[in-house]
Amino acid sequence: MPQQIECIAPRLLGPVPGTLADALSDAGPFPQLEWLVAHARREPAAGVDTETLLASVHPSLPAPGPLVAAGQGLPLSGYGYRAAPVHLRPDRDRLLLFAGPEFEPLPEESTQLVDAFNHTFGADGLTLWSNGADWLLLVDEPPGPDLPALAQVAGYYLDTVLPDEVAFRRWRQLLNEMQMFLHDHPVNQQREARGEVAINGLWFWGGGPSAAPSELASDRVVGDDALSQGLATLGGTALEGVDTGLGADNGEITLIWTDAEAALVAGDAAGWMAAVERFETLIAPRLVKAAQAGSARINLYSGNSERLSLGPWAHWHFWCRRHPLSRRVTRRG
Repeated sequence: MPQQIECIAPRLLGPVPGTLADALSDAGPFPQLEWLVAHARREPAAGVDTETLLASVHPSLPAPGPLVAAGQGLPLSGYGYRAAPVHLRPDRDRLLLFAGPEFEPLPEESTQLVDAFNHTFGADGLTLWSNGADWLLLVDEPPGPDLPALAQVAGYYLDTVLPDEVAFRRWRQLLNEMQMFLHDHPVNQQREARGEVAINGLWFWGGGPSAAPSELASDRVVGDDALSQGLATLGGTALEGVDTGLGADNGEITLIWTDAEAALVAGDAAGWMAAVERFETLIAPRLVKAAQAGSARINLYSGNSERLSLGPWAHWHFWCRRHPLSRRVTRRG
């Protein structure tokens, strides 16, 4: 069977601020990525975040929340949502939402927050769960329609990403209750004593009912994040690391690479540039090798609402002109 590679690399090629895209001109070089972009067919792709792109590649998958729960071996009796500690910073009469590793509590602090949350909200059918950087909200009934993914709200004003419709009233109430719950919590007192920013909010997204094992088209899953683990678990296949995957010559592979997205969620411009350089050295050469072999079909979802498709034709496109990668990155208005 010919090799089929579905490479989900959100925000690898933007959108990013124009100044950040221009900064790539002083980094690199990026011959492998530039070859892929030059030889690929560009097709529209829905979404820019990992969850949306994964759903477009595997539409039969459960929602991200139960998918992460499956990867963690956590049974669900109701609905599961992804969750993340965040910081809400006042700006006049608005709130800016910040996320990323800076706001991940220490393990013992996570335990304190989870225990206090469950003691306070357990009677309302809400349960918080955490394991390292992976957090989940377990509920008996959905509080409302799904909220946008964390990658779509980090760095934005809360009023621009939280829908104002009546259907989201319970979500708005719950988010306000999270702020009151976290205000002056001992964990935040400890953080502030260390000179760290307070965790004064939680964000929830990607909810759905419990997941059942599913038949996946992919023979292998490559990645190092919670969604990759869930995908491999539900599909009954082993999870391979990004540094060792893509070695086989046939079958279908789903590769999830979240480094660029994670950097932008954290507002880390230097981290995004480093992520692009890692992709250039770690993943792009293997994609180029597979494409030049002439037997692989590759779809690269770079998170800029575009899919780059390469097939057996790619290595024959000698006339394709390579452009600097900075010119191929989508700029955010």
